[in-house]
Amino acid sequence: MQRRPTFAGDKKYGSSLFSSLERRIIDRIVPILPLWMTSKRLTYTTIVWNLGILIGSYLAATASLIWVYFVSAMIVMQYITDSLDGSVGKY
Repeated sequence: MQRRPTFAGDKKYGSSLFSSLERRIIDRIVPILPLWMTSKRLTYTTIVWNLGILIGSYLAATASLIWVYFVSAMIVMQYITDSLDGSVGKY
């Protein structure tokens, strides 16, 4: 009988050029976040960022390319809240 693989998602390790700087920044920010800023609320902000990306992309295609900067900002905000989400959940 084949064994099921065990969950190893908590042992993931990601590395990039700025991962050590990112880790230090996140480790400083998480303890000073307000108590209402929970992991669940950070996850829900993804909906806002994704709506912004969709609307901004539509406006960039139909109105003006300046909206590409707005879309880029939404992507950065999604990355930040996603990074904080995992750390807040562990904290």
